[in-house]
Amino acid sequence: TIYTPSTVQTLAAATALLANATVVQINCAGNVTSTAAPFIADGQDGQVLTIINVDTADTFTISDQGTLASSNLRLVSTTIALGSRDSIQLTYNSTTGDWVQTAPVTNVI
Repeated sequence: TIYTPSTVQTLAAATALLANATVVQINCAGNVTSTAAPFIADGQDGQVLTIINVDTADTFTISDQGTLASSNLRLVSTTIALGSRDSIQLTYNSTTGDWVQTAPVTNVI
């Protein structure tokens, strides 16, 4: 299986992620904490999304629903920082109405 990655999306704090591919590439100008609510719009039940930070130096931090109301994310911790070359896998669940973290953050050295 080949998942063609999206064009790199440059994210600012208030920028929502566009889930327009199974593999979505992001970068940012400086270290950023997302304030977008929702961070990702609702998907289709069972839709899988892998986010890869292709930035060479900067970290992008996302927040769970309990930390940022209406973030549309159910994460294993209150916030997750995606450093340079890190990735995370999410799956949309229509019962919860959120993107649920289904794999740990992969940290690439």
